[in-house]
Amino acid sequence: MDIYRAFRRNGCESLVALKAIYKTAQPPLQTPVEDCSIRQLQERDPHMFFPRAAIKEMFAGEAGENMIQKILECSCTQCKQQMKNLRRRPAEYNELIHAIVRNRQVFFAILIYLESAHLVKFFSDGVPEITDDNLEVNTWLSNYPNQAAELPKGFAGSFMLAREHFRPPKFVIGEHTRRTRRYGDQCRFPYIRDSSLPYAYGSFGVVEKFTIHPDYVDPSVIKLIEKTMLDNKAHSSQPVSVSPDFEPWHSLLFLLTLLIASICPEDH
Repeated sequence: MDIYRAFRRNGCESLVALKAIYKTAQPPLQTPVEDCSIRQLQERDPHMFFPRAAIKEMFAGEAGENMIQKILECSCTQCKQQMKNLRRRPAEYNELIHAIVRNRQVFFAILIYLESAHLVKFFSDGVPEITDDNLEVNTWLSNYPNQAAELPKGFAGSFMLAREHFRPPKFVIGEHTRRTRRYGDQCRFPYIRDSSLPYAYGSFGVVEKFTIHPDYVDPSVIKLIEKTMLDNKAHSSQPVSVSPDFEPWHSLLFLLTLLIASICPEDH
């Protein structure tokens, strides 16, 4: 898979969708993706993620169904060749389109990112069902080795890497989060802005300053931040609150709060 090569391909409906997906990217692109150089995209790739809510909105409603249908019926040379090589196809497009809109928008977006949108038909049935809440493609493939043999070489590995762009972990505080989690080098954290330099140094490590996308901060974290700020500004006449649009919080209290917060995979 060469995601950058896709932007040089014309006449493909998946390319239209791919550009729309990149418009949801965080941190936002300062230049339209088709005008970015390969070097620019490669440099920002390690920090880039696509918010789940934005992807679901992109494929929602009648407009989303129309976009999905155009992609599935694309007649460009590459899509026609991919369909020719894939023997397993459902009889009805409408049923598949409804299934994507219902609970497979993120999965479909990952396949588009991989230039493999046609494979959504390949995963249209089976157990466990592949949905936005279950993106464990490797488990599915282990249950269906014959079907797995039909996939392009290296697809499973490419999917697992691309998946990280679409499901950053979520910051949560609670009884169920009192355990250590380890994340691989490929994990994307939902930072929409961070500092290139350490914010402060302490006895046990370095404090860094960053802004988190609001979709990935659990209400439990917001409540604790507000409580901490209120407790420490009890004698202040100024109102204290967390901005609902999550403008950058220039508060060391917020940073210290995040140090004690657990991070859980985004799962809703």
